[in-house]
Amino acid sequence: MQEKLDIDPLLAWCEQEVVLLRKQIDRLQSGQMAVQQMDDTGRMVETTTQTISQLEAKLSTLEDLVASRQKKIAEN
Repeated sequence: MQEKLDIDPLLAWCEQEVVLLRKQIDRLQSGQMAVQQMDDTGRMVETTTQTISQLEAKLSTLEDLVASRQKKIAEN
């Protein structure tokens, strides 16, 4: 008898996003990438630090969702 694999698409997507966010954060922190935005005066301003903070917040939220979903799956 073949074991049925029940894949949770939302969990799989969240796990994939966690990996992608970690890679982006690593590249930004290592200096491989930088982020700039135009300010109100039309000048380009580096916003890498703010972007890292935003990505870390997203990462934290996704990691919490993944952990919560994995726990729920394990209980069933």
